[in-house]
Amino acid sequence: AYSTTLVATGATSFSVISGSTPMTMDAPDCTLQINSGTGEMATTQLTFQGTYNFTVRATNASGSSDRAFSITVTGAGGMMPM
Repeated sequence: AYSTTLVATGATSFSVISGSTPMTMDAPDCTLQINSGTGEMATTQLTFQGTYNFTVRATNASGSSDRAFSITVTGAGGMMPM
């Protein structure tokens, strides 16, 4: 399992706008998901090793801001946020 929460001052929504997040072919519901309201990124299991690059947009009443992220899956269920 993996979970982390993205934080952006005043953000009311979060979304992945480009790139790809880690996933598993055997159980699509285990794909790393971002909660659009809280910024929590979580999954129960990941099986595809590799480095995944993606961009998240945080939005509030004043506008939005984008930030690039990279996550490396080092083994079944193992992740290292970069």
